[in-house]
Amino acid sequence: MVGISSVLLACLGLTAAAVGAPEPAGDDDDAAARGATGAEGEPDGAGEGTEASEPEPDEASVEASPEAEPVEDAEGSGGGAGAGGGVGANAPGSDGAGPVDGSIGRRVESDDPEVDEDEVGDEESDRRRRRGNRSRPDEGEWRVFAPYPELGPIRYRDPELRRTLWLGLDASGAYVPTSLGLFDRTVWTIRPAGAWALALTPWLAVGGRHSVAWYDADNIRVRVHSHQAEISGRPLAASRPGMRLDDRLALGVTTHAIRETEVDGLSLSPGGLFDTIVHIGYGLDHLLGTRWRLGWKVQGRYAWVYLDTQRQARASMRLAFHPRPPHRLSLDAVGYYVNRDPDQAGNPLPRNSFYGQVGLGYSWISRAGVGPWTQVRATSGFMSGEAPVYEIREEAINAGYGEVLVGMLARWP
Repeated sequence: MVGISSVLLACLGLTAAAVGAPEPAGDDDDAAARGATGAEGEPDGAGEGTEASEPEPDEASVEASPEAEPVEDAEGSGGGAGAGGGVGANAPGSDGAGPVDGSIGRRVESDDPEVDEDEVGDEESDRRRRRGNRSRPDEGEWRVFAPYPELGPIRYRDPELRRTLWLGLDASGAYVPTSLGLFDRTVWTIRPAGAWALALTPWLAVGGRHSVAWYDADNIRVRVHSHQAEISGRPLAASRPGMRLDDRLALGVTTHAIRETEVDGLSLSPGGLFDTIVHIGYGLDHLLGTRWRLGWKVQGRYAWVYLDTQRQARASMRLAFHPRPPHRLSLDAVGYYVNRDPDQAGNPLPRNSFYGQVGLGYSWISRAGVGPWTQVRATSGFMSGEAPVYEIREEAINAGYGEVLVGMLARWP
């Protein structure tokens, strides 16, 4: 009560002094204006009285304010903006532009740039994602290295980017000694080949494969040239881009021609010993899970062999496993059905025949787009179905054999 009474008496005394004081001489209007607005020249007692009479602001409300800077009275009637200082005033003797020390709304200036927490979080997540890809890349990132260049006789995929070129060189061979009992003489073959594929558009590509093969059976040696050309499209990809299902519709032609024959040391250059196969096929390549792919393809083939014709149906399947995107293990299986003419020139062959092939392959493609490729396969007949021109002897279509393929693959760009 004593404190409140003192404050009230002080206020009443100041009011009485203001009312009863005589008007100063000189510039009356200027002095009155200075006294009303609390400008410089204001008595110390007035400033102190004003500071004491004003209530202290709530700190919680000031901290909750979106702006931490002091707010100046627009009308200049705070009564404490002068040298005496009031709520939100600067240090004594300041001009109101400096920082406030020990007052409400304190602001600390810093030369450090402002940091966006959202950007920091995004950079950290990107860094963590890249680190995870280096430690264990996922099949979802397989397009960094693949699709693998597929340049064998059977293809399930083509380049998917415009003007992308696949190139490959490989060699396959087989050696069957007499001791195995498959032939009455030692037989060996070697077949180097080159292949290519070029994407004209994301859904249309052309490709080919070209090779020379030597077949030797002691007293008989044959050199065969073969060429394959295809044009292929991706109907599903063209109509529904971004699908996880890749298809391939292909139309092509394959030829095998015997260019040189040697029998008992006598060299011959036969003409007209060739086959021509026109084929059309369709297949799909499925993405199973994160590291498995399953491809299948069916193909109808019509072949001209010497003076005869053949009708063929081929079905193939490949199951591929990617332990990591650059590496691929694959299991391949191929089946042929061959229907020959009832009347055949030369030694007649079975009217209907079935042949099968199975292979196990491995390939690795570096980030530069180059890598090795190898496959081991076994067949139930020597190139039967695949190359009818080899059906020179009946033993060639009845004897099984195996071969090893090795080569290099490249993708550009």
